[in-house]
Amino acid sequence: MIYPNLFCKSKSKAFSLIELSIAIIIISLLIFVVSSADSLKSQAKLTKIIKEFQAIEADIYSFKTTYNALPGDMTTAYNYWQSECDNIADNCNGNGDRLINYDTDANDDIESFRAWQHLQLADIKSDFYATGTSLLGEAVIGSNIPTSALKGLGYTILNADYSVHYYANYIVLGAAKSGEYANGGGLTSLQAYNIDKKIDDTHPLKGNFLTFYDTVNNCQIDATNYDLTNDSTTYCWSAFKLP
Repeated sequence: MIYPNLFCKSKSKAFSLIELSIAIIIISLLIFVVSSADSLKSQAKLTKIIKEFQAIEADIYSFKTTYNALPGDMTTAYNYWQSECDNIADNCNGNGDRLINYDTDANDDIESFRAWQHLQLADIKSDFYATGTSLLGEAVIGSNIPTSALKGLGYTILNADYSVHYYANYIVLGAAKSGEYANGGGLTSLQAYNIDKKIDDTHPLKGNFLTFYDTVNNCQIDATNYDLTNDSTTYCWSAFKLP
């Protein structure tokens, strides 16, 4: 009588289970590697954002030290750059009140946008060339304000009373918004929190780094707590207070 080779059959099944286990381990490792790479990439972008804030702050300080005025707010800008700045002196010059003003009127003299042009003309902000200023107060990322490390976001310099009940100058990071400066949502609350954690106090509405929401508030729980459950929707924008 011929008996079936039971041992070979069992060995074949065991080998298949080992192969399956190895495949699962490899897939798990690949998922981990991809996830880790995405996390590192995201952290690298946030680190670059922090460096951009610091670089803009340093540029403004350098301008102030050189010209004894703030970019955009400088009353004698036309004396230095004349038609390179604008054909009309009043459009080029600021009002000298030590605040970088933003408005939405029909005049081409918005200090928030002229600030970038002044930095560029002074050869301080050499990595961004302001190709326009814009009437009616609309920020155009890559034209009258510079882009950021996060796709679709740009920087506006302006004065506001966001938290301290007196006006101060801020660097605002956000997405373009029709008829306004770049205060559209572009960050998740987790991204904003991670920036805040590295440069300030981790409170969304306190300190020097503040976070607000555009249309839906999934950015803050209250003045001292971020909504850390939001790591996907980008409804937040942030402002960094200048000294």
